[in-house]
Amino acid sequence: MRRRWFGALALWLAIGSISACGGASSGPTAWQQAVITLQRTPCLGACPAYVVTVQGDGTVFYKGVQHAPFIGTRQGKVAPADVQRLVAAFDAAGFWGLQDSYSGGATDQPSASTTLVAGSRHKTINDYGGSTAAPAALRTLENQIDSVVNTAQWDR
Repeated sequence: MRRRWFGALALWLAIGSISACGGASSGPTAWQQAVITLQRTPCLGACPAYVVTVQGDGTVFYKGVQHAPFIGTRQGKVAPADVQRLVAAFDAAGFWGLQDSYSGGATDQPSASTTLVAGSRHKTINDYGGSTAAPAALRTLENQIDSVVNTAQWDR
């Protein structure tokens, strides 16, 4: 039983060393170098527009731009384990293989722009108007970023 547990632990650690860079990393903490940004843009109506950035160490920067209950900048912190889960969610969504842009049919809609910088890789995906062409995994990822960094704490 003990060998099975130890083997499972070793496998878990090996999987943890795979980073969002798309391959083996120099160690299980490669996610600490990641920078994740979610930008929500205004629409013709009163859609909240803000930018939130989370760094690998858990530092969060928020800037409310327009129609957000808080206009201005704030700084916060999330647990590094939450950042690690976010980076894993990018991998699970197949982020590096998704298109760079998805567009909806209507005009004057809000968009979400999701960026991941991991090592030497950088990718931004623009999701305009809640496009039905965008994979559900992308929308889930956008919402997961909001949830993990708790953007609602500044939207009061």
